Amino acid sequence: MDDKMTWKSQGDGARRIGPNILGRMNIYDFEKRFDAAILSRAKNYYDEGHVKYLEYLGGDIWTATVEGTNDYTVVVRLDGNEIAHSECDCPYDGGLCKHEGAVFLTIREKMETEEADEMEKRNLDVLLAGMDREELRSVLFDILCRNRRFRDEIWLRYEDENNTTGRVRNLTRIYMCKTKHYRYRLF
Repeated sequence: MDDKMTWKSQGDGARRIGPNILGRMNIYDFEKRFDAAILSRAKNYYDEGHVKYLEYLGGDIWTATVEGTNDYTVVVRLDGNEIAHSECDCPYDGGLCKHEGAVFLTIREKMETEEADEMEKRNLDVLLAGMDREELRSVLFDILCRNRRFRDEIWLRYEDENNTTGRVRNLTRIYMCKTKHYRYRLF
């Protein structure tokens, strides 16, 4: 039995692709389910930036516009890392198209980037949790002494709300810095 995704041409030009009896494609190894020529074109589209407006709609639904002969819309539903559903409104009727492949590659890249960002945040959280209070204060003080933007942010967030003069001074300093009027001394 063939383990490729099933496809069905719809009257509106869109092809709905869903899993057949043997299961689904994984976003991390879907390439083996593609025709080699179509996959090569999909990688070219991906590399050349033809995937525009990739958007996560929630509920594991992604949509993208892919520039080609015309602009085509691809909709993908994931179930975890599995591609549960895919559709493209291009006229290709041979199964998975290059537009879908390019979008799969783009989604995978986005997921890997977000996973790396989350991992870095978790690692930073673990690092900070392992520091005692004095060590954390010392590191923060050192950073604030070297970086005026962070120092202004801390002043704005945590300065006494009743100290109106101090808040106005800090807001003015930030505004002047952002607008390049930093040559003038404040107060």
